[in-house]
Amino acid sequence: FVMSMFNPDSITCRLGRILYEQKTAKELALISMAMLENYKKSGKKDRDFAFFAVQTGIQAFFLGLQNNEDYSYTVLDCIKNGTGYLGYDQDKRIIVAMMYAEATAKRNAENAYMVGGGFEQGVGNYMKKNSVMACMWYETAANLGSPKAQFILGNNYHLGEGVNVDYEKAVYWWSKAADNGVTDAQYNLGMLYAGMLPGAPQYGYKDEDKAGRMLYAAAQQGDKDAAGVLDRKFIYNKFTNKWKMR
Repeated sequence: FVMSMFNPDSITCRLGRILYEQKTAKELALISMAMLENYKKSGKKDRDFAFFAVQTGIQAFFLGLQNNEDYSYTVLDCIKNGTGYLGYDQDKRIIVAMMYAEATAKRNAENAYMVGGGFEQGVGNYMKKNSVMACMWYETAANLGSPKAQFILGNNYHLGEGVNVDYEKAVYWWSKAADNGVTDAQYNLGMLYAGMLPGAPQYGYKDEDKAGRMLYAAAQQGDKDAAGVLDRKFIYNKFTNKWKMR
């Protein structure tokens, strides 16, 4: 990147190079925030502080990924305060997407999930709502093992949000999430297998025993709706070890 706006021999730059050496992610994050504060105190005019704030923030972010530590706030805080990224003033939405794309390339499920949420909800001026992009990122996170993303992806295939309605895929992802202990996924599967899930086919997936087992699993985790459906609609046969609908 172009360094013309910076003096590499300045005290700030020399200090910055020293600060890069042998630092933990947490230390780099603290340095980034200190640099950012100095940048703000300069009336957002000292580009040396801006440069090193975002650079140390980026290093903290990617170093933290290796230890499952999230220091993405360092880069985001820098961007929000106008520091630019890698010395350039780029579109902020591109910057955030770029950062998380790199994070996902390092197989970070939580950050991929966060990007999905960003596209689903919209994040100020950084990300505009886009249900298709949200699904793409949720699928990345789901494939990396995020139970939350697996559940949401199942919902998307159920509702046709960002993807075409596909109940085979909805069941697949809900099942993954249910196996990972997501109560709402267990409830949805139970209701689908019982033929009672609003908007879903009443036939083709009906399986009373599977329905009872899923609802029971959800009820065991405190889901009152699942417990209520079990109480009103199901009975457990101790001899056959199966659930049946009343």
